Amino acid sequence: MSTKISGLTELNNKFAKAIQEMPHVSAQALQEVAMDLLAKSANQAPLDKGDLRKSATIHINGDLTGQANKEGNVIQTKKPRGKSKNTGIVAYNEEYALRQHEEMEWRHTTGNAKFLERPFHENINNYIKFIKRKTEEVGE
Repeated sequence: MSTKISGLTELNNKFAKAIQEMPHVSAQALQEVAMDLLAKSANQAPLDKGDLRKSATIHINGDLTGQANKEGNVIQTKKPRGKSKNTGIVAYNEEYALRQHEEMEWRHTTGNAKFLERPFHENINNYIKFIKRKTEEVGE
């Protein structure tokens, strides 16, 4: 007695395509999350001349992929490269950025301390859901 199973080639092709697409899809999802975080953060960063906001960058897998301007607007500078393990960094690069971020006693006319940490914690669950949804769409 023998049994014939059909559709295995199609299933195998779908798996192969999903495996190939996953690093790129997850890197782009990470980029979108990082851009949202940077936009929210830049709008909370203290503002004097705008240099702190302008120093904000996004790096995905080591590449500069986004940055903010003095007004806090965020632009994507490069499409992220997908890797098997994607990493993202949102950072402020002025030498005084860390002190501005941590100094809770300083008062600003515009912006506040914890300008990166606060929006990250406020949105982390949404960011996780977004990345999960995007990666689950691969292979559908």
